[in-house]
Amino acid sequence: MASGEKLRGDPADGLLGEPFDVVDGQLIGTLRFAISYPAPVEGYAEAEVVEALRAVGLPQLVDLLDDDRMWAQVLSQGEQQRVAFARALLYKPDWLFMDEATSALDTRTERLIQQNLREVSRGLTTIIIAHRLSTVAHADQILVMDGGRIVERGTHVSLQEANGVYGALWRKQLEAPDVS
Repeated sequence: MASGEKLRGDPADGLLGEPFDVVDGQLIGTLRFAISYPAPVEGYAEAEVVEALRAVGLPQLVDLLDDDRMWAQVLSQGEQQRVAFARALLYKPDWLFMDEATSALDTRTERLIQQNLREVSRGLTTIIIAHRLSTVAHADQILVMDGGRIVERGTHVSLQEANGVYGALWRKQLEAPDVS
């Protein structure tokens, strides 16, 4: 199921609509350009761009939107990931694909982004690949892979109660100190 529709045939045939891959790719040009890419023809209103930066915990960058320095060299990897999240907030895609999208974030920032993403992704099909289980704990369905095979499937609560691979990983991550 994707966006409430059963998947049949090739998803590339347009059934899923417009995807958005949250990656921390190239930051070229001004910060406004990096956040707005790929912008619709009419662009984004200033208030939308400012709100997206605030939503991902980067309000300090609002005054630097038109600065054309090399942002990939100025921003930390975590800040670059947050710019990618701001881009996703602006783009309002039909579905999101996130592959280790919060891996470079500290726990506090990850929680801020997760809270905003839950709002933004409401009603969207969102595929999240993550080793940090707190990233997927809110998901409707979690697929646990081991050795390239799906070994468990369920919600965060049902997988914890099953006391299998997911439960063991969850307990291990809870015990580990936060080094982010």
